[in-house]
Amino acid sequence: MNMCIPSLLPTVPDAPRSFTVSEIYADALRVSWDRPLRLNGVLIAYLVTHWRNDTLPSNGQTTRLSNTTLSHTVTGLRANTAYGDKISAETRVGPGTSKNLVATTTQSPGKTAVLLCVNQYSLSTDPLFCHEFVNPSHGK
Repeated sequence: MNMCIPSLLPTVPDAPRSFTVSEIYADALRVSWDRPLRLNGVLIAYLVTHWRNDTLPSNGQTTRLSNTTLSHTVTGLRANTAYGDKISAETRVGPGTSKNLVATTTQSPGKTAVLLCVNQYSLSTDPLFCHEFVNPSHGK
């Protein structure tokens, strides 16, 4: 009797879970995430893409991180600028779906404070949180 056993071919992984900003500084932020629920193969890397929100994500800078790394610091944020960040996990088949964040910085007229607001998906949604830096110094 022949039995047909379905093969589990590797495919792209699910999106990383819990993508959020874990630390914030005057000109930098640290994003963190949890492993995808379903890897669908051997996880080989995480891809973090960062871009100014007035450009396309394809014009952003993508950083390839090890499969054990669960955070990344994005530096060089400027006042009065919106940024997008996305994270995806990758198997040998390719990157899976991504999770996105939008961070917006504003600076007071006297340049004594910077406000960083973070949204989960886009500038049109209410911020998850905002943090104000008085007399900001550069990120750590």
